[in-house]
Amino acid sequence: MGLIELRTDPDDRRRRILSLTARGNSELAALQAAADRDLTRLTAGRADNEAAELADALKRITCLLGGGEK
Repeated sequence: MGLIELRTDPDDRRRRILSLTARGNSELAALQAAADRDLTRLTAGRADNEAAELADALKRITCLLGGGEK
């Protein structure tokens, strides 16, 4: 089984629905855990306000690159 599945919308057969499989969700969770570990490493030893500022800057960069919500 792959990471994604493509299904036909039962209400509109012209439309396709792309979603993660169970394996895809598992892989995404592993990637998120790795990102969380990296952020923890990057913010270790920093004052709380500096850590928060760094986390906010990384979120902003992600948004500017088209990879997240604003």
